[in-house]
Amino acid sequence: MKFIDIIFYRIAEYYKRKEGGAYKISSLFILTLLFSLNMFSILFLLEYLQNITIFKTKYYILYYVIFPVFSLLLLRYFRFKNYNDIAKFNADLNRNQKNKIDLVIIIYIIISFILCFSIAIYIGEQRN
Repeated sequence: MKFIDIIFYRIAEYYKRKEGGAYKISSLFILTLLFSLNMFSILFLLEYLQNITIFKTKYYILYYVIFPVFSLLLLRYFRFKNYNDIAKFNADLNRNQKNKIDLVIIIYIIISFILCFSIAIYIGEQRN
């Protein structure tokens, strides 16, 4: 869970420097997007490999993937987890550790997008 916390914190700090204001909620939306992409990748593969239909309409994606992910993250970062604790953990890291974590986060984000869209394109081409 520390990795997720660090991703949340890093994105929030980026938006805090760039825009200010609602930086935590912006970070929450981006983290929801990343987790949803990962879940879509898994669900698309299950649909394709098991030859079943999970998403009958586009609204099921909202109801059963995006809303639950958003709700759980919202509870975690606005109810149970203190932002200042995550900031303190981040402040305790040295510059080398922060650079390594930033690199891993960037790789995670890139892989999440590429994997989800590659699977969707591949399955779409196979079905047509």
